Amino acid sequence: MKSSPELVAFFDLDTDGRPKFKTDGEGTRHFAIKLGVRGVPEDTAGVTYELDDSYYEPIRDVWKGNAKAAGPDAGFAEPITSYGEFTVKAKAITASGPMKFGSKLTAALALGHRDAMNPDIQAAIDEVCKY
Repeated sequence: MKSSPELVAFFDLDTDGRPKFKTDGEGTRHFAIKLGVRGVPEDTAGVTYELDDSYYEPIRDVWKGNAKAAGPDAGFAEPITSYGEFTVKAKAITASGPMKFGSKLTAALALGHRDAMNPDIQAAIDEVCKY
């Protein structure tokens, strides 16, 4: 049975396993995150991510030749920063045509960190949920 493609996300972590962030002038923490995909066909040539319209470049393309690992079993990494929740849409470009999928950012983070969740990561996911 073929697996369905899924969006995953990973916080960039410091050496103590805590999510990295920068604080803006209003005290809001902007977390460093890598988006990625799992379960796409091997012939996937690229992935297009559609972020919230508030991003300067809301459409991000990652092509196979430039693709890096996002995390365990996840490819086509795209780095972003975020302080709040939004829906991330993804489209894998495959030989048999485009495959569309996506999820809320916090669901993708929970899925990405499922096997290595700790209280700091959970607190950061909860914080992103608030906005």
